[in-house]
Parts: sequence; structure tokens; C-alpha cells
Amino acid sequence: MKHNEPIFTLGARQKQQIEKSIRELLDPGCIIDDLLKNIEDFLHEQAELDKRIIYPELEITILESLITQLNPGQERVNCADSQLLEVFEILSLAPVSPKSESNSRLYQLFYQLSPELPSPHEAFDKLQLLIILSKIRDSHNCKYFFSELTKWAKYKHKSLFYPYHILFARFEIWDRDDHLHSILIWLRMIALISREQDIGSLYYIIIQWLVSGRAYLDTERRKNTLLGIYKLFEEQGNLVSLSTGLQLFNLADSLMKPDAKMAYFSSLTRLPEAKFSSFQLQKLYFFAGNYSSGIKSNFGDAIHYFKSSNYYLYKCWETHRTITNFLRDSLSEYQFHHSIRYWNERIHEYNNQISIQNNAYLENLQIEYDKIQELYKEVEELSLTDALTGLRNRRYLELNVHQMVLLAARHSVPLSFIMIDIDHFKRVNDSYGHEFGDFVLKELSGILSRDFRKSDILIRYGGEEFLYVLFDSSQGKTARIMEDLRNQVQNHIFSFSGNSIQISISIGIRTCLAKPYNKPAIHRLIFDADTALYKAKNLGRNRICIFETKDDNHNLEIELDR
Repeated sequence: MKHNEPIFTLGARQKQQIEKSIRELLDPGCIIDDLLKNIEDFLHEQAELDKRIIYPELEITILESLITQLNPGQERVNCADSQLLEVFEILSLAPVSPKSESNSRLYQLFYQLSPELPSPHEAFDKLQLLIILSKIRDSHNCKYFFSELTKWAKYKHKSLFYPYHILFARFEIWDRDDHLHSILIWLRMIALISREQDIGSLYYIIIQWLVSGRAYLDTERRKNTLLGIYKLFEEQGNLVSLSTGLQLFNLADSLMKPDAKMAYFSSLTRLPEAKFSSFQLQKLYFFAGNYSSGIKSNFGDAIHYFKSSNYYLYKCWETHRTITNFLRDSLSEYQFHHSIRYWNERIHEYNNQISIQNNAYLENLQIEYDKIQELYKEVEELSLTDALTGLRNRRYLELNVHQMVLLAARHSVPLSFIMIDIDHFKRVNDSYGHEFGDFVLKELSGILSRDFRKSDILIRYGGEEFLYVLFDSSQGKTARIMEDLRNQVQNHIFSFSGNSIQISISIGIRTCLAKPYNKPAIHRLIFDADTALYKAKNLGRNRICIFETKDDNHNLEIELDR
């Protein structure tokens, strides 16, 4: 059944019947077998309509009713970890290494919870095999080990009974498509464990049922049910809160947005690493790496998370090797040959995961490199630009003008260096304030730039001084351009904050015919233009002066040693 197909909705009478049955099932005085038979008849009757549609609706309705009746007020649950919940936690990391502390602890729990269990070591090893074979969906070998463990999976052997039946309820769905039997198995476990007042284990079994792999369940309702459980156990850090948090984290992006998933990542990774499998940690950190690089553009965090993801990916391969060896040592040659086909599919998935992770890392690295390059260009641009006026600054002059003048020399074109200074600018600042003075500088920069050619250079040289470098501009042409500019400035009204003034500028020009020269010639030409500027100042301001030499030819040509 597809996600977008409508799910059959139960009527009010049917929901009331389910609530009544669950209430009776949770009553310690009920006879479980009799009640389950009544529930079976009811479910079978409902499923006659269309079992493919009705069973998902029945399951989610039962689960919602269970949670509501277990905690009507939705109050936070405070429960100590039970021995059974500890068994569930250790088995979630199967296979457990024989040399590990977890293995010793698990055997100890097996003895305590199932003191009459014959051959506990053998039963434990077969249970671990069954867990692994169920994960890779090797139905042939699963059937064999289910039959092997059936004789021991009795209620009095609790450490085996519950893990066995959780696996078997799932098996009934993905192998036999027997929804009815699966529901009855879950309900039997819930009825039994509710009598033991083991709240943590009870909710853990409910979670396992809720996420037992049927993708056609109403996922929005499943999400809401998970959220309800998570709120009950939030911040407790036990297997229930961990399992619920992981399931919420693993929901489809359409149900759980990246920001929310990252919040679950942060909460989960505060728990001890030993509570997670390498596969879970790898997935968590891989998401965080992509989130940090793609959504938050935080490359530092992304590198940290990707490194952690790579580390846990390596640990995943170690686990794969451990599981392969465990299967080889525990199965017959025929069983191993059969299971390895399924196991190879799992390994192939992780080969793909490596490729995906490497590609994602490289793509993010390229994206961040491009961002760094853009930022570098922006910083470089800012370092060459005057912050107030937006014009080029003296650093730009030092770095770029030399090459441009060399180009002019190669083509033997005339060029002019022009120094411009605002007359009596100190009076403007003293009379109207520095804010007005800054406005005048910005406004004047706009006037200077108005007829500015891209081939020329305009620089804020310092304070109220500006430098023009005009290429392919003779002395006469430059003088006409600057005279026109001087008139524009003289006639312009500078208005700011209710004040209006007019200013004037003085201009010094140094023109030459560019020929091969060395770098100090630029400073010589600027010095000459500055000398002409101060001559204009001394002659009364608001005028143009051209730098003159004793030799008219030298005034037009400067040729220095190469």
C-alpha cells in the first residue's frame, strides 16, 4: 500500500470496543488467553473488509489507546532501569563480544531473570544469531532458529521470552504477512509485562511495535505517538528515551524538518557513546555534517561532524567483520552460505554509504572553498576601497597603477596625474561638524565619478585629497576636463541636515608621455602634481595649475632607466 492511499478509518463503536479490550487487557485480574481470543475474533471480523487497509488502522488505534490508558494525564514517567530493560539495551548492540563487560553482564542477567533456563550460553548465542539474521532478513535461517528457541522461549524465561517474541512478531509481518498473529503477539507481551510494573520495558515494547517496519502505517499519527512517548521520558537518558529519539530523528524529512532533527541529534549525542551502535552514531554525525555545511554554512562544525562520521563508519566496518566471523563460527556451512548472500547486500549498502559520504564531504568542501574564495575577494576588495567614499584607496595605487602605467608606456600614450583638494575643508568640519564633512566627501566623490572612464583611476588619496590618473589624455585635454569638473563642483549645492553650502576645489596637473620607466616614476609624477596643486592653493585656490619644467619637452616626456 502506498503512502498516499487513504487509510480506512474505524467507526466510533469499533474504537470503543478496542478501548474496552485494552482496558481489560491491562487489568491484572483478566485471563489473558480468553481475552486475546475475544480480541482475535473482533480483529478478524474487522479485517474481513480488507485486511491490507484495516490492519494498519487497527494497530495505530490500539497503540494510541494503550498509551492513553497507561498515562491518562500524560505526566512524565520516572522509572528506574529494570534488569529486563538492561537486557534489551545490551541486545540492541548485538552481537556482543565474548570478551566485553557487556557480555558478562548479559549472562548474569540471563541467569537472574531466567534461573531455570537450560543451556543459557547456547540460548543466548542463538538469540544473538536470530537478531542478526532478522536484521538482514534471512527468512530461511530465521525460521530454523525460531524453531530452535521455541522450546526455551517460555514466559518463565523472561530474558529470552520477550526478545524472542519481539523478533517473531516482526517476522510474522515481513515474511508471512500475518498481521493478525503479529498483533496478538504484541498484545500478549504487553499484558504480561504490565503485570510486572516494569514501565520502562513496557514502553520499550510499545515503541518496537510502533516502528516494526510497516511503512504504510499512518506516519503522521506514528510521529505524534512517538512524540507523546518522548515527552514522557525526555531527559531520562534510558533506552526508552534513546529509542524514541532515534525513531523521531529517522522520520522522513517531510515529517521532521532538519532543524528539529538537529535538536534530536544534540540531545542524543549528550548520552554516553556506549549506548549506541556504530551504525546509529555514523548516521547521526553524517546528518549533522550535512546540516552544518548545507543549512547553517558552518564549515568548522561540518568538518568536526564529518570526521566523527568517518570514524564511526570505520567502526561499522569493524562491526561487519565481527558479525561475519560470528556467523561463520556459529552457522553450519550451508547456513552460512545462505546468510552471506543477505549479508553481502548489507555490505553493499555500506559501500554505497561510503561513496555517498565521500561525495557529500567533497561537495561541501567545494562549496565552502568557493565561499572562502568569494569572501577573500570581498576582503581584498574592501582592503583596496575607501570605506567612506567607496573610491579606491592608496593601497590600490601601490598594487595596481604600476602595471597600468606600463601598459600605457608600451603603447606610448600620454597620461596625466591630477591632485584635487577641497578648499578650506577644515572650516566645513569646524562650522558644521564632521558628519556634514563626511557628507561633503561622499557627495564630491559622486561628482568626481560621474564622467569617470573605466580605463582611468580615481583614488581617495587621503583626507580631502583625491588623485586622478587619466590615460591617453594630453595636457590640453586634461586641463579642459578638469576645468569643467572645477566648475561643476563650484556650482553644486551641498545640502545636509538643514544646512546648504558651496565649496571649491584646487587642482594640480602633471602630464607626460609614458615611456619605459621604473616604479619610482609614479611617485615622481604624483609629487609633481602635488606641487602644482599647492601652487594653485598659493595663487588663491579654486583654480587649476599645471606642473611646469624648464624644458618644455621634458614636461611631456619622462624617460628613466629601466
